[in-house]
Amino acid sequence: MNKELHKKFVSLGNQRNKITHELLLLLPEICKQKVYKFHGCANIYEYAARFGGELSGEVINKVIKVEYQLSAAGCQNLFETVREQGIHKVAIVARLATKENEEELIKVVENLPKAAVQEYSKEKRGKISRAAMKIELDEDMRYQLEKMKYKMGVHSNKEILKRLIQAQFEHFFPGENFEGAEGEVKKPKKITRYIPKQKRTQTFAKNNGRCSHPNCTRAATQLHHPNGYAKTKSHENLVALCEVHHKMEHAGVYHEPTQTDMLYLAHRRAALE
Repeated sequence: MNKELHKKFVSLGNQRNKITHELLLLLPEICKQKVYKFHGCANIYEYAARFGGELSGEVINKVIKVEYQLSAAGCQNLFETVREQGIHKVAIVARLATKENEEELIKVVENLPKAAVQEYSKEKRGKISRAAMKIELDEDMRYQLEKMKYKMGVHSNKEILKRLIQAQFEHFFPGENFEGAEGEVKKPKKITRYIPKQKRTQTFAKNNGRCSHPNCTRAATQLHHPNGYAKTKSHENLVALCEVHHKMEHAGVYHEPTQTDMLYLAHRRAALE
């Protein structure tokens, strides 16, 4: 019973999203033709609020701006992806759009989650991504941190946190080097498609635990077979990537998608339904 309720709720939520996307596609033309004036509304915002449900002014501005940008670039097909993907992912790549790269951008929007689309856009615009983490400290913890900095002669919060993390790492993982060198690990009992722990450790250590994609500063959390495990049956060419760049590799952003990539994308789409 619980599964059926959940399934019904998700289905209705998806239907609502599709209806909202259809409404958004109509708004730019309604604004151009000033349809709102013929229905007792002073502007497009009042019209959308009265007849379109809860559409915020921010979303209305975004869809009108994106439609203008893509029309000017001759990329109407990219704008049509709002119907399935929504306005927010399309808006991320709108400034990059040209008639020449429209097909690539459509593929990116359709196959990647929002975070990966943002990463793709940053790379294309030449911006370097830097992973950031916010740590909340209460008054007592801040006092203790400042006290440790004073005693250890450290002036940087970054440096003191690195030293604390290093000390804890060496305490809980004896035999493994903080900078990435692996300790001795027993081999698995049998060889499978799963990557042995020693090989995983070695791969993550190659770039000091960071994503191996150029200019990415995120922590590496996933392993990728550039040549495809299904084809090579080998773990020799593994690379460590962050979640975002791993998804981008399988979405065919950097190369033509393989059969394995297509299966990966199909599995991801099924998981979202």
